[in-house]
Amino acid sequence: QRLWIFLVAFGIRLVAATITTVTNLNPDSRGDARVFASTAEYIANGLLQGQLIFPDVTITFRLWGLFLTPFWLVPGPSGFYGRVGNAFLGAFAIYNVYVIARYYHSHRAGVIAVLPLIFYPSIVAVHSTLLREAIILFGMTTAVRFVICPPQKRSRWLSYGSAAVALYVAHIHRPDNLIIY
Repeated sequence: QRLWIFLVAFGIRLVAATITTVTNLNPDSRGDARVFASTAEYIANGLLQGQLIFPDVTITFRLWGLFLTPFWLVPGPSGFYGRVGNAFLGAFAIYNVYVIARYYHSHRAGVIAVLPLIFYPSIVAVHSTLLREAIILFGMTTAVRFVICPPQKRSRWLSYGSAAVALYVAHIHRPDNLIIY
């Protein structure tokens, strides 16, 4: 019953990632997304030669490019793989929102809470690119989920530690949002 939330969110983002890969319809796939992709490719090429090298770009591009680099180490359409990875993170973030709403109210409340996140075109478009927003939303929602509805078989301190790691992941990709975290 709960799995379909993730599967629908991921499926829509997967279709959007495919469209973004083969067309220029998604305006979010330009600009920074292209710099992130070229940074990841540059780092991956260096790693394949046995070196960790970075292009002459800001730390923001270097850091997210480093996170995307594994997709460029796999043979095939690396940009598509990266978009699928982002789609997965975006869908998991949506699932986190569902779990939180269900924990506090009901299945119906969870579904209502995530419907706009699943289908809103701007959110789908961003989650189908190589931008950082999916991992930031994933980090924030995962942290909240660990703090306010921790698993019963895990210690509270482990939940707090996991939440801190999730927030740190969000923070390193958007340090200007620290006040929100």
